[in-house]
Amino acid sequence: MKDNYAVICDSVSKDYKIWKNSSSRLKAPLWAILGRAFKTKKKDNPYYRTFPALSEVSFKLNSGESIGIIGRNGSGKSTLLQILAGTLQPTRGSVKTKGRIAALLELGSGFNQDFSGRENIYLYASILGFSKKEIHGIFDSIVAFSELEQFIDQPLKTYSSGMMIRLAFSVRIHLDPEVLIIDEALAVGDFYFVQKCTRFIRDFVKDKTLILVTHDLSAVQNLCERCIWLKDGHVMFDGRPKDAVERYLAHYHDSTSSAKKSNEEETNKNILVEATNEDPEKEYYDQRKMPSGDLRPNDWKVVLLEEPSDSYGSGEGEIVSCSLEDTKGRTLTGIVGGEIVRFIVTATSNTEIESPILGFNLKDRLGQYIFGENTYLANRYHTIDLLPSQQITATFEFRMPILHPGEYAFTAAFAKGSQESHQQIQWIHEALLIRSESPKTHSGICSIPMLKISTKVS
Repeated sequence: MKDNYAVICDSVSKDYKIWKNSSSRLKAPLWAILGRAFKTKKKDNPYYRTFPALSEVSFKLNSGESIGIIGRNGSGKSTLLQILAGTLQPTRGSVKTKGRIAALLELGSGFNQDFSGRENIYLYASILGFSKKEIHGIFDSIVAFSELEQFIDQPLKTYSSGMMIRLAFSVRIHLDPEVLIIDEALAVGDFYFVQKCTRFIRDFVKDKTLILVTHDLSAVQNLCERCIWLKDGHVMFDGRPKDAVERYLAHYHDSTSSAKKSNEEETNKNILVEATNEDPEKEYYDQRKMPSGDLRPNDWKVVLLEEPSDSYGSGEGEIVSCSLEDTKGRTLTGIVGGEIVRFIVTATSNTEIESPILGFNLKDRLGQYIFGENTYLANRYHTIDLLPSQQITATFEFRMPILHPGEYAFTAAFAKGSQESHQQIQWIHEALLIRSESPKTHSGICSIPMLKISTKVS
């Protein structure tokens, strides 16, 4: 249908004035008046500069569509949401919305800090057009969802940030919105309440519209069917969340590849044993799994990557092979769950590399990480340095969880540095694809194999 839209954003721009000093606010109007009086040519006002928070942002969001908006701090995400919610006017362009909009923006926005939780519920709902009778009918449900029964008559200024989010989210979702706007609001919620909110959102997006701004890229890929990447107020990408996240990560890893290592990393390196490169065949083993000092090596078979996958990195080295094998070194072509497997990553260096790290993540179809590991903690008491053209191989042995039927991907990573501060040399988004054909029923993202399940009736 032609009018089946929830939001239409047409060439929206938002400019802010950055004043040179405090007195410039008084001088600027006089400059403008003199310019009009003497009919001088229009030019920049010398008392301020214009900062474009948003520049020509356009998109259409249909009813029932869920969209995520990602970008670094200062990219214009919150400004865009405020304009969509109607709390901020654009400098240029227009926004059309259809249906009731509930916006969860800044912490405590829309609430009076001196009023109690009860009073704020009635106040906020009445602003949106609800009658006192209608509010009374949903009041108990709002309080029950927020789990704030003991504090509902206390002033909001006594609430913690987590309590504030509980109340704000509960009020918004019970006002039956057609469009729900969320700006990082769940970042301060406790684990259990976030799970409750996530369950609600998953049901909400089945037939209503969600606009989500978050730095949690997994949440975007799991909750949204579309994603916009903003950079410096411009739309850099608008499309599938998986593609948006991969481009976003690749761009910012490339832009920070030459950044200096943190002081913490330098401190850690000072306490490590000096590197020994005279034996290029030396192998290192996971110290966490060898309390007895047993250093039996693993036997593996290297399988070269046949088809290249999307990747990014500094180019100081490259991942040359990834394979998934059983404990006898045989390449696995399918996964059921419960098997002991080895994920093997081999990389080569194009230049000298200090403190190399190899790792992987297993992610599902929507990009949500199931689990992952890397070699940093296993080798943290060794300093491994690579010379040009040297090869490094890491073997991760683990029992594969039972996965839901479907396709999964191993992400492979080659980096240098530390756990907290590292630089990606190469990151391959889909280094290896597997398909789970498990007939077993289970709940959650995955399940662990049971050693024994017994039932006794007496």
